[in-house]
Formats: sequence, structure tokens, C-alpha cells
Amino acid sequence: METKQILYSRAIATGIHFTIAKPYAMFREKVASWIGADYSSSSLRKYAVDTAAMIVTSLPTYSIQLYLAGAPLKAMAVALPSALLTWSVIGRPFGRWQDWWRKQWGVKPTLDE
Repeated sequence: METKQILYSRAIATGIHFTIAKPYAMFREKVASWIGADYSSSSLRKYAVDTAAMIVTSLPTYSIQLYLAGAPLKAMAVALPSALLTWSVIGRPFGRWQDWWRKQWGVKPTLDE
């Protein structure tokens, strides 16, 4: 992708993530409920919740973002599998970060006390 496309895709991402932040948190809570995870669950179960929530919500939004930015299909074919790997690694740290923020705002954390 050209620099202009990359910058445009980042701008699109900002709008998308701002829009889906609350629905993502609600979806993460649902996934935790479906998997039966809470603060006392194993690290593996928490990882499964956060990774599943991250991949299920990020794959379609990232695909739309790349499409709107004008990414060629060849670039998307490389970017999406790479992103899946990245989301598999960052899902749990992001979930912990999200729960930290929930505590800061007086909202009950989903998985971490």
C-alpha cells in the first residue's frame, strides 16, 4: 500500500474503533459468559475469551478498513493472516488493559479484578 493509503486506513481505523469500543466491550462480556469465564478462570480460558473477541470483531472491521483505503486484494491477502497472528498475541493484553480501564471508571471488570 502507498503511504497515502496507509494514512487513510489509519484514519478510518480511528473512526471504526471509536464507534465499536462499547459494542466490543459488550461482546467480550458475552464471549466470557458463553465460555463460562470470570476473574477466577484459568489463564488459558481468559486468553480464549480475549482472543476470540478480538478476532471476531477485528477481522471484519480490518477487512472493511483495508477495502475502503483501496488496498489491493494481494495486499489484503497478506495483511489479514498477519493481523490474525497479531490479534492472537495481543488479545489477552488488550483484555487486561480494558479491564484496568473499567476499574478506573468504576465499572466491574470482565475477567480481571
